[in-house]
Amino acid sequence: MKIPERQIFLLRIRSAFAPGLIFLFIMAVTIVLRTVSLAQIERDLEEAGEEECRRVVGLLESSIKAHMTAIEGVANHLTHSSKLTPANFAGYCRQIMGGTEGFLVIAATGPDLRPLWLESDSPITAAEFRSVVNADSIQSTLRKLRSNAVLTISDPLESENYGEVFASVIPYYQGPLQAGYVVGLFPADVIKTLHKPELLNFSITVQQAGDLTAPRRMLLETAARAESADTARFQAGVRDSIFLGSQKWEVQVYTSGYRGTNPFWFTSGAILFLGTGLALVLGSFLYRQQILASTSRYEARDSQTRLASTSDRLATITEELDLILNNVDEGIILYDEKLNPLQTNDAFVAAFGGEADFGAAQDSADKHHYKMSSLFQLESQYWALFNTLRENPEEPAQDEIQTRSEGDNSAPLFYERRATAVCGPDGDRRGYLVIYQDQTPKRTVERLKDDFLSSVTHDLRTPLAAIKGFAETMLRDKSMENNTRDEFMSIICSESSRLQEMIEDLLDLRRMEEGRMEFAPSSYDIQLLVEGVVRSSQPILSTRALKVEMTWEGAHTIALLGDVSKISRALRNVLSNSIKYSPTHGTIHIIGRESNDRVEIEFRDDGPGIPENELAHVFEKFYRGAKHVRRTQGTGLGLSIVKHIVEGHGGVVSAANLDSGGTVVRIVLPRDFDHGLANVQNMDEFPTSTPARAAVLDSVGVPTKEGAAETPS
Repeated sequence: MKIPERQIFLLRIRSAFAPGLIFLFIMAVTIVLRTVSLAQIERDLEEAGEEECRRVVGLLESSIKAHMTAIEGVANHLTHSSKLTPANFAGYCRQIMGGTEGFLVIAATGPDLRPLWLESDSPITAAEFRSVVNADSIQSTLRKLRSNAVLTISDPLESENYGEVFASVIPYYQGPLQAGYVVGLFPADVIKTLHKPELLNFSITVQQAGDLTAPRRMLLETAARAESADTARFQAGVRDSIFLGSQKWEVQVYTSGYRGTNPFWFTSGAILFLGTGLALVLGSFLYRQQILASTSRYEARDSQTRLASTSDRLATITEELDLILNNVDEGIILYDEKLNPLQTNDAFVAAFGGEADFGAAQDSADKHHYKMSSLFQLESQYWALFNTLRENPEEPAQDEIQTRSEGDNSAPLFYERRATAVCGPDGDRRGYLVIYQDQTPKRTVERLKDDFLSSVTHDLRTPLAAIKGFAETMLRDKSMENNTRDEFMSIICSESSRLQEMIEDLLDLRRMEEGRMEFAPSSYDIQLLVEGVVRSSQPILSTRALKVEMTWEGAHTIALLGDVSKISRALRNVLSNSIKYSPTHGTIHIIGRESNDRVEIEFRDDGPGIPENELAHVFEKFYRGAKHVRRTQGTGLGLSIVKHIVEGHGGVVSAANLDSGGTVVRIVLPRDFDHGLANVQNMDEFPTSTPARAAVLDSVGVPTKEGAAETPS
C-alpha cells in the first residue's frame, strides 16, 4: 500500500516530536555533565598543581642542601686531614661530585680566595675561577661568613662560559687558624631542571630575604611559557621560605597551565561526542521506530478500513450469492474433498430434503449419501457420477438419473446431474460441486407433445377421412339421390367445421401465449351469457342424457365489462369439458355468486375426478389427464385457452376434486375489466344474504329469468 505524500509528511512531523525532545534532553544533560566535568577537572588540576608546586619547593631545597652538604664535607676533609695532598683532595672531590649532580668545580682557596686546588669535570681554569669568584663578587657572602662562619651561598654570579652560577662558600681550618675557603660552583640552570613535572608548567621565583629593612634581592626567576586562554583555565601555586645555613630564601612556585594532552579539550570533546552521538543514535532510533509505528498504525487503520469494507462487500456478495443460489431452480450441493456435504441451496432442500448447512461430520455424510442413494433406482447409479469425477477430476461429469416412484399413481422424477471439482488458488482440489436440474417438466412437455401429436393426428385424420370418403363416394356415384347427396354434404360441412375449430384453437393459443390476444370490452349480463352457453350445448346434452342445474346467489344488479365472445368461449370450453367427463344420465351443477366487484362461476360434474398429482397441470396446453380418461376426444387445449382468457380479463381459474366425487372448475371475474386482479381479493368470500335463484336445465327446455322452462326453437 502506498501512503500519500501529504500523509507521509504529517507522519514525519508527528514522529519527529518525541525524538526531538529526547535529543534536546540528552544534549542538555551532556552540557551539564560537560560543565560539571570541566569544573571538577579544574579543581583536580589546581590540587595537583599545588601538590606539584610543593614538590618542586622540596626538590629545590633538598638539591641546594645537597650541594651545601657536599661542600661542608670537603671543608671537614681539609680541616681534619692529617696528610693533605692534591691527589687526596682530587679523589675526595671526584667522589663528592659523583654523588651530587650539578657541580661545575670544587676549589680549595687561600684566605685571599686564590685557588690552591681545583677539581672539575669541566675545563675551567684558575684564572676563570678568579674572574667569577673574588672578593668583590662575593663581598656580601664574605661578610656573612665573618659574622657566623657557616656555609653561605652567594648571589647569582656571571661566568663567561656557563652563564649565571651560584657559589657555595665555607671556611676550612688548619689547627686553630683559618687556612682558606672551600668554594663550589654550580649553574643556576641546575635549579631550573631539578623538577620534571609531567602535567604542569611552572614559573619559579627565589628571593633572598635579608633583614626587615633591607630590600629583597631576586636570586632566581624562571617564567612560565605563555599559554592560550584555554590552557590557562586554572591557577595554582605555593609560597614558602627555606633556610640554607644562615640564609633565608623565599621561594614562590606558580603554575597556570599543564603539559601534554589538554584535559579540558579531551574531556569536553569526549563528553560532547558521546552525548551527541548518544542523542543522535537514540533520536534516530526512536524516530525510525516512531515512523514505523505511525506507518504501522496508519496501515493498520487503512487495513482495518479496507477489511471492514471488504467484509461488507463480502457480506453483500455472500447475501447476493445466497439470494442467487436460493432463487435458482437447480438444486446445488457442495462437498469437501472427502465427499462430506457442506452446504446446499433451498432448491436442493425442497427437492431432496435435508439441511441447508451440513458441516463436515462423518455421520452427517453417511446419512446424506444413504438417503440420496435410496431415492434412485440403483445405488450404483448414484455413485457413478462421483466415480467418473474421481477418475478424471479435471473434466466436468454429467449424467441423468431417475428417482424411485413412491406409489402407483406417482410419476417418477428425472434429474440431470452436473458435477465439477472445486480447486483453490494453489490448484489443489478442495471439494466437488454437484448441480441437480429437474428435467421432469421437460420430459412431461415432451410426453405431452407426443400425446398431443398422437391425439391431434388421430383427431385430424378422422374428419379428413370422413370428408375424403364422402367426397370420393359423391364423385363416383353420379346417380346418387339428392337426399343422400345432401346428407353427405352435411357430414362434410360438419367435419370441416370440426377440423377448422381444432386449427383455430391452435392458432388462438399461439396468439395468446405471444401476448397478441386483443379484447373488445363491452357490458354484458353474466347470467344471461351462461344460460346462452347452456342452450347452445343442448344437442350434446340431449345425446348424453345429461341434466344441468343452475343456482345463482347474490345481487344481480350490475353488468360486467369484458370481451363477450371470449368469455363465452371460455364458459363453453369449461362446460364442454364437464360434459365430456360426466357419466350418462349425470347432472352438471352451475353455481353463480355475485358481489359488487366480482363474479364467481363454478362448474361441477359427476365424473371420475382428477388425480391429485395432475391437478396442477390441467390448465397446461396439450395436457389430457390420467390414462383412464384419455380415451375421450380432445386436443388438450380447451382449459389452457380458458386460463389465458380469464387471466387476460384479470380473473382467476382453478380446478379441484369434490369430496363427493367429480370435479369443480371455478372461474372468478372482476366486474371492472380495467382493474384486473386488483379487484379479486378472496375467491371464497361472496355475499350470501340474497336468496338464491335456482333452475334446472334438462334436454327439453332452458330456464328463463323467472325460472319457467321454455322449449328451444
